[in-house]
Amino acid sequence: RRSSPSSTPPPASMRVLALLACLATVAAFRAPVVPRTVARSSALQAGPTQDMTWEGKAPPSKVLGPVLSRMPSSLLGPASLAFLLGGLYSCAQSNLVHVLDGESVVPAYVIGSLLTPISWGTHVAAWIQKENGK
Repeated sequence: RRSSPSSTPPPASMRVLALLACLATVAAFRAPVVPRTVARSSALQAGPTQDMTWEGKAPPSKVLGPVLSRMPSSLLGPASLAFLLGGLYSCAQSNLVHVLDGESVVPAYVIGSLLTPISWGTHVAAWIQKENGK
């Protein structure tokens, strides 16, 4: 009598690997323990943070962070369009609207599809910079 492949127990190495994966998952979601006797770092003791409130139509450029706040909207707008086109192309090529199997998935296209939400973020950054005259 032949046994089906699913009825054989997994090898010991697979059981150890599964145990390690479970332990890693538990460790990843455990609350961090901070000893009370340890002094807090200087980053936690820093003074007041910057005020990010605004009045008017668009927020100030400083809400974009140190890198994007220095980029002009004339650069962010075309970058947003390029990210959108690359993301849409990757989505179309990766067959995300069709049934996927192990042979039809191309990792580069799956990663490239992440450009679509990035294009939205750069579009918003371009709008903020345009509204602020940059």
